[in-house]
Amino acid sequence: MKFIKQLRERWGFWKLRRMSAEVQRERAQNIRWSEKPTIGLLYFHRPEEEAKLHQWVEHKAKSGFKVRSLGFMELAKGEELPASGLRYEYFSQKELNWFYQPVSNSVKSFIESEFDVLIDLDRVGRLPIRYALQQSKARMKIGRCGEEVPFDLCFEVDRSTDIESFLAITEQYLNMMDPTQNKAS
Repeated sequence: MKFIKQLRERWGFWKLRRMSAEVQRERAQNIRWSEKPTIGLLYFHRPEEEAKLHQWVEHKAKSGFKVRSLGFMELAKGEELPASGLRYEYFSQKELNWFYQPVSNSVKSFIESEFDVLIDLDRVGRLPIRYALQQSKARMKIGRCGEEVPFDLCFEVDRSTDIESFLAITEQYLNMMDPTQNKAS
C-alpha cells in the first residue's frame, strides 16, 4: 500500500511540474511593503501554531493589508474542516484527486487570486500545498530555500523555525526591499 501511495505522489509531482511550466504570471520587480500589498498565505494546519497565525493575519488586516490564508489539514476519520471565513480557508485530503492534487473550489479560487505576495509556510513541501503555490498567479512567491519550488525570494531557515519567526523574517526583508523605505533612511 505504501508503494502505491509513493507512486501516486511521484506521478502527482511529475504532473505538477508539467502544469507549472504553463502558468502565466506577472512577476514583481519590487514590492512596496509600505503600500500594503495583498498577501496570500499557504500553510499546513498545526493546532499549536494556529493562534499565532491568526494573530499575525488580524494584525496585518487591521494595518490595512488584504490577507487571505489557505490551510491544508489532514483530518482524522469523522473530523470536519473548520468553517471558512473572510481571511481563512481550509481544505483536506478529502478534497484531493488520485494524484494528491486539490480539486476544491476554495483552492481554485485561491489560485486565481492575483496576490502581490504569496508566502509558503509549509516546512516540508507537501504536494497539495505545493500545487496551490506553483499554480498561483502571485507576483512574488516567498518560501524556505532548499526546496525545488522556484521562489522569487527564499530564506535559509531550519525546518523547526515556527510560523511566527518565519513571518517576522519575511516582513523584515520586504521592508528592507521597499524602495520608499530606503529613501527615508
